[in-house]
Amino acid sequence: MKRSLVGCLVVTGQFITACEPSAPSSAPDAAGGLDSATMSGDSAAADNNSGPTSIITSFDPPEAAVGQILTVLGNFDFPPGLNSLMIGGQVISPSGFRPDSNNLKLSVIIPVAIAPPLGGQDIKVNVVTSAGTDEKGYRVFPAVATDPSPSIASIVNESNNGSLLLVGQNAKMTGSGFASAAANNTLVFKTTVGASTYTVPVTDFDLASSDSEHLVFTVPPLQGLNTGVTGPAIIEVSVGTSIPEPKLVTVFQP
Repeated sequence: MKRSLVGCLVVTGQFITACEPSAPSSAPDAAGGLDSATMSGDSAAADNNSGPTSIITSFDPPEAAVGQILTVLGNFDFPPGLNSLMIGGQVISPSGFRPDSNNLKLSVIIPVAIAPPLGGQDIKVNVVTSAGTDEKGYRVFPAVATDPSPSIASIVNESNNGSLLLVGQNAKMTGSGFASAAANNTLVFKTTVGASTYTVPVTDFDLASSDSEHLVFTVPPLQGLNTGVTGPAIIEVSVGTSIPEPKLVTVFQP
């Protein structure tokens, strides 16, 4: 049975909490959203005989250079700022969690202050949640040269300057540091279903309206977002080898 993204996400501030639905989602209400029962979902009760649950389950990627993105997978508190995360002795502030962080993953930039030697260094990743504490080993390497990351100021529907983006219609991203040739920017939408993230690239740019401060593009169909429903997504833009710059948006799929 195919599972749906809708009915399994709750947006809090700039983050999206994820759950794994046990059944297909309900139909949207008259406003195009979901009723409160569907949105709240059911929390799985812990089996008293199952023993303690590991908080950190794995890392993606399994090793990386400082300054790169690390996703810590496991079972966390939501919103992400309720968790205390330390990487190689460096405390990650609540603002350090990237927008795709949720109750199943914490996405951050590995602090360059760790400064590992040329051959790499084994460090500890520590997390404290309401369920307890956990610590796992991780290997980091010296920082690699990257292009400067672009900055996103806003993303709107081009036709009405509204914040709601529509699949199949043009959106306008305003910021700085974009490649002047639109095709030289890497622009993707990300949606989350449970612990899985689906990435859909943007392929249709309005070349005449795009420059180093503006990108105009057609919003592609998003995997996991039901027809006729509004849902959250993350847009990421990068240029060359830069770290992707993320932005949380709301999308309607007609």
